[in-house]
Amino acid sequence: MELKIDLLKRCETPISYIAIGGAYVVLAAFAAVMDKNTFLWLSFGGIGICFITIGLVFPLERLFTKSYISIDSELISLKASAYCKAQSVDWREIKSIDYKTHQIIIEKTDNTTKMLKLLKFSYPLKAEIKETIKSIAKDKNIQSAI
Repeated sequence: MELKIDLLKRCETPISYIAIGGAYVVLAAFAAVMDKNTFLWLSFGGIGICFITIGLVFPLERLFTKSYISIDSELISLKASAYCKAQSVDWREIKSIDYKTHQIIIEKTDNTTKMLKLLKFSYPLKAEIKETIKSIAKDKNIQSAI
């Protein structure tokens, strides 16, 4: 079993932001023609430009950073957001796996403990992560309490 998810691709908000921004700009143009109130059409136009800018700038985040879930038979690697540090552990180093509230606790073969924090992941993603890790741990005969 394998799980690979690009978390930045899953976000569909830029299209909706651009659409909402476009609607505000059209509203601003309509207000400028119908009503001579400068504040009204400037505020609608400003809001529209802000929404469009957010919609256009967000995809640039994908050029500079990554946010992903990658679990395969060799490595567990999680990066909850573009602003969080990646968490990785090699399956060969794992002695046992346990799950406590919002974190997977991994006991390594050198008797150290590593915690993979799942707090920033949504509930369905947490369930997928736990199920994938549980399945691979079973295949590799690693003690698991997930």
